[in-house]
Amino acid sequence: SDTMLIAAINPKEKKSSLVSIPRDTAAQIIGTKDFNMQKINAAYNIGGSSMATNTVASLLNIPVNYYLTINMGSLEKIVNSIGGIDITVPFSFQDPYTGDQKFIRGKTHMNGSMALAYVRMRHADPEGDYGRQKRQQQVIKAIYQKAISVDSVGKLVPLVDSISKGMTTNISFKDMETLFLSARILSKNVT
Repeated sequence: SDTMLIAAINPKEKKSSLVSIPRDTAAQIIGTKDFNMQKINAAYNIGGSSMATNTVASLLNIPVNYYLTINMGSLEKIVNSIGGIDITVPFSFQDPYTGDQKFIRGKTHMNGSMALAYVRMRHADPEGDYGRQKRQQQVIKAIYQKAISVDSVGKLVPLVDSISKGMTTNISFKDMETLFLSARILSKNVT
C-alpha cells in the first residue's frame, strides 16, 4: 500500500480529521500466525485490506469501522470525473519517476494524471516522505471539497461507478450517501 490515511468523523462536533500513517512505520502485523513486526505498508501486501485495517487499528489503538482501498489509477479517474482540482503547489519540481510532469510553484488546476504524479513524487521533495504525505492530504482535501460542492447526490453514483473496478470497501452505498450528505456540514472543519 502506497498511502495510508485515517479519517475520523465526529458529526456531533461537526469536525473531521485526516491523519497520514507513514508507510515505513514499524508495526506488528495483525492476523499472521506468529509475532510479525514490519513496515506497516506490508500488512496490505500480506493480507489485503482486512489485515491492513486490523494492523492500523491495533497500532493506533482505535476502532476502524470502515475501509476504502483505491488503486492509483482510480485516483486519476476520480479527479477527472469531478473536472479536476485546484492545488497550490508549494515548490517547483519535475520528477522523472512520476512521468516527468513539471510543476510550477503556485496555484494550478490539475487533471487526473497531474494529480497522480503530484501525490506520487517523493524523490524531489525536500521533506521526503513527510512532504509527500502533505501533498497527498492536499489532493484528498481538494477532491473532497470539489465533490461536496456538487448539487446532487446523483453525482455520487457515476463517481462510484467510474472507480468501482479499482476500489474495495466495506462501506455500503447507503452509508456512502450518508457520508456524502454529511460532508457539506463537516467540510468547514477538516484538519
